[in-house]
Amino acid sequence: MKKLKHILTTSTPIKRQYHVFILLTTIAISLAFLWGAPLEPPMTDSYIHFEYARNLALHGELSYNPGVKEGMGSSSFFWVVVLALFQTLGFSPLIMSKVLGISFLFLSGILVFELSLKVFGDHSKTIHYLISAGFSILGVLSGSMVWIALSGMETMLFLMLGLLSIWLYTRESWILMGLTLGLLTLTRIEGITLAGLLVLIELIRSRRITTTVLKIIIPLTVVLAPWFIYIQIREGVPVSSSFQGRQYVVSAVEERITNQFPFLYWVQKIHPLIHFVCWAYFIFTFVTGSVSLPGLDFSLGGNIVGTELTIPLAGIVIFCLCLPLIILALKKIWHSTRFRSLQNPDSRLRLVLLSWFFLFNLAYALFLPRVGSAGRYATINQIAFWISLLLGTILIKKAKIRALSVVFVLLLFGTSLNYWRVVYRANVDYMGNVPKKAAVFFDANYPPETPIGATDLGAIGYYSQQPVVDLFGYINQDLNKFMENGGNTADYLAKEHLCYLLLYASVENAGLDFTEEMGLTDDPRFSLSLEQSYTVSVAEWELGNGPLRNYMPAVNIYRVNWQDQTRCQ
Repeated sequence: MKKLKHILTTSTPIKRQYHVFILLTTIAISLAFLWGAPLEPPMTDSYIHFEYARNLALHGELSYNPGVKEGMGSSSFFWVVVLALFQTLGFSPLIMSKVLGISFLFLSGILVFELSLKVFGDHSKTIHYLISAGFSILGVLSGSMVWIALSGMETMLFLMLGLLSIWLYTRESWILMGLTLGLLTLTRIEGITLAGLLVLIELIRSRRITTTVLKIIIPLTVVLAPWFIYIQIREGVPVSSSFQGRQYVVSAVEERITNQFPFLYWVQKIHPLIHFVCWAYFIFTFVTGSVSLPGLDFSLGGNIVGTELTIPLAGIVIFCLCLPLIILALKKIWHSTRFRSLQNPDSRLRLVLLSWFFLFNLAYALFLPRVGSAGRYATINQIAFWISLLLGTILIKKAKIRALSVVFVLLLFGTSLNYWRVVYRANVDYMGNVPKKAAVFFDANYPPETPIGATDLGAIGYYSQQPVVDLFGYINQDLNKFMENGGNTADYLAKEHLCYLLLYASVENAGLDFTEEMGLTDDPRFSLSLEQSYTVSVAEWELGNGPLRNYMPAVNIYRVNWQDQTRCQ
């Protein structure tokens, strides 16, 4: 404990001044997003974690529907545990997720600042402090990162634990690092990439299993082993059913894209290419906020998940302006990473940072290439983008061009903040006016034992007491096997004896109508009658859904009228 206290309190007065500056900036920007906005999270997935946390705290069950044997629909066990701990103290997961998100955002900013200083090595120059603070502010407090911090998801906890693990590595605090690496992996499974990397570097450095290696591996194993044993027994595989369900959804989206763009068939077979192309599109269209700037939009000629896919002219221009800065930064990084020796702390730190960036993206590219919404998970890509812009600007030799570049980067940063603040407001308005209202309506008008089949898994579980059957297969893991064996959604409704559905729907031909997508409109065994519908305008939906691609403008509640009327008596 004495060593931990020493590590956490070691800070020079000048460092503390920058820490306070980062804290005040974090609070100011976060309040600008939150001021006057509803308390809802900006995405429905957050409610899944909230519901698991509440049930863990109140019922002692790691379940979405209390008392029901089902798959693990939360992708983050540790985030659920953290929220559950506060739930037992009387704090709502909805509120605490935002408080913790802002706290982790601030801590991530501090850690980026500290690691940047370590990369410079020489702490005697004020310019190094200024540049490190710039890396921290631009890298961690851009619009999309603040949105992530307020999203109610585990992403910011994951980022903070990853950066903390690297910082502890530079302090050679092996046991603490092993613990944080374990918690990192319990937060999101891809944390294993950093854990494996750091263990591997130490094995190569020592060329044998030393006491240092054991100090990392033992606490890491102590943290991880119980969970992996539990999830293997529960799920039959070492990952949660939400991962398998997500794979199913991604496959469905890929099939739809291939139908819309036949020439992309072979591109989609190269998963790493999908990942990196999508990331370039996400960065220059949404992370920068270029989609909000005036100008032409170039259509890609198809309709993906209910909305047209376009490339803004402003995004192309910004890409062209950013590219020289990124190239300058990459050249500098390349020349500065000629590792003298793994025994050299500075060389090891650069190796860790670059290797984690590479391995993290490789893991996504190989195992879960995401079309559209991956941006909220790979925060290190966004940090790398903004740091590259600032580094490239600093390296420009001509003063006038450098000054213009500074203005450009700051304007781009401001555009990002403004765009994501508007997106955040559109998201939380949607959550309060569509899925939340649908859940409250169902809760008020139907018996508590009435199950509902839902494509929107989050709010319906959090705001209603009725059991939920997940039609995307995140928690109902039998659905994926059922579909693989030739069944369809209508067959699954019959199997589960479902009499009510909560489905995403389109408005004015915008978005996808899931009754049609799931083949529920012309099945001879039943008909659907609309009980209630909740929606937002198409313009508001397109604004909020643009960077997410994970919800539709309306949610409809249907009654299933079976020909066999005994099903719903």
